[in-house]
Amino acid sequence: ESTEETDSTGETESTEETESTEETDSTGETESTEETVPAGLKVDDISFEVDGDVVGNKNFYFSHDPRPLSENVAALIKKATYTAEDMTTKEISLQGNFAFGLTNDLEDPTSVSAKSIFDEVGKAYAYVPLYIYYKNQNGVWEATSKPLVYIYIGVKGDVNLDAIVNARDAGFILVYTAGFGAGNNPRLTDITSVTAESAEVLPPALEQFIYFLGDVDQESQDHGATTNKPNDLGNYEGKADLNARDAGFIYVYVADQGAGNNPDWGDELTAPLPKFTAAITAWVKEHLL
Repeated sequence: ESTEETDSTGETESTEETESTEETDSTGETESTEETVPAGLKVDDISFEVDGDVVGNKNFYFSHDPRPLSENVAALIKKATYTAEDMTTKEISLQGNFAFGLTNDLEDPTSVSAKSIFDEVGKAYAYVPLYIYYKNQNGVWEATSKPLVYIYIGVKGDVNLDAIVNARDAGFILVYTAGFGAGNNPRLTDITSVTAESAEVLPPALEQFIYFLGDVDQESQDHGATTNKPNDLGNYEGKADLNARDAGFIYVYVADQGAGNNPDWGDELTAPLPKFTAAITAWVKEHLL
């Protein structure tokens, strides 16, 4: 069958496969085989290796992102496998076979997006566990018996997590930047007085998440260790930095709002656009405009 694999930028590459699996022989070498998934395979017979840890590390999304999560399964699931009758482990192609949902009773979860989840949760930001859905050989979507993937969803530019982008957010970033300039090691959760909504949310993940929302021109998911903004050659190299530049972009965004406009992070404000905003903008142009 024809499938499409999607990377973190939202770009797809077509491949032809039935179910490509890998087996390791006694020499330690891996042999690729083609396997038809058993007709009776149930979703709870599948083992999932999910991306990120239990607190949603790096599983960060913007609240305005309308792209179906099912279009980029590899962003949340690293691998899906099952045990065949001969007791060998077989791998299932991710794209087209899996989707996600906030509940386990959806007939068709393929349209579920970060935006739809954020709107349904109805809070300033969302930290939610998702069920994984598997499309069985009868074409029916069935959900795992319990949620297996956690994600964060927030408003881009909103560092104090009140669902509003305003001058306060820019101010918090400037305080954060000044703290480093003074030789300190400031934390965004302390500066903004944001606390975890439950004991399940560990402070390190919350700190990373706020950094991701505030780093509007580079969208770093790992607290600045790597950037998601392309250089002149289109490569993603070097570290990111949450600084006065981000505060400035937020001030411009807020001023545009105050002028009665409808600012969009996908315009040329932060050009060249960072990875996630670029992917969202391209998807919207293709599907909604």
